[in-house]
Amino acid sequence: MLASPPFDYIGFKGTYASEDSTLVNAVSSIFSNSFGTNPNTNKPYKLGTQKIQQRLKSTDYLFLAINSEGTHIGYLYGRKIMYSGNLVGWIDSVAVLPPYRRKGVGTQLLTNFVAYLARARWLGCATPNPVTVLVVTKVAKEAVFSGE
Repeated sequence: MLASPPFDYIGFKGTYASEDSTLVNAVSSIFSNSFGTNPNTNKPYKLGTQKIQQRLKSTDYLFLAINSEGTHIGYLYGRKIMYSGNLVGWIDSVAVLPPYRRKGVGTQLLTNFVAYLARARWLGCATPNPVTVLVVTKVAKEAVFSGE
């Protein structure tokens, strides 16, 4: 049996996170170092702190993964929405720095989000990343939301 990797996970209310410059900078840095290069512009995908702050203000939860050195290595932010009278846990964005992928970091971020939304009937996301969809399906099992 493999030992659990030395990562910690902490959660914050989105409105609180949006006002904390350390958290905003952490999410911006992870985003900007996770998504590679835009094939149309040949420039790295970036999302500045103002845009991150706006996004966190409109979300309910931020979860961060931190390695044993205290470095932020991944995040997930999401919200709860109502759809046809049912609660849906909606993932707005999730990213893990490349050196930490395939080590359970993203799965644990999603698991923590699901635990906070224990009453949610479904879990959903809008992402072009097929790996995220696979992890959401793994964590949510039959409770994957498909809708508008």
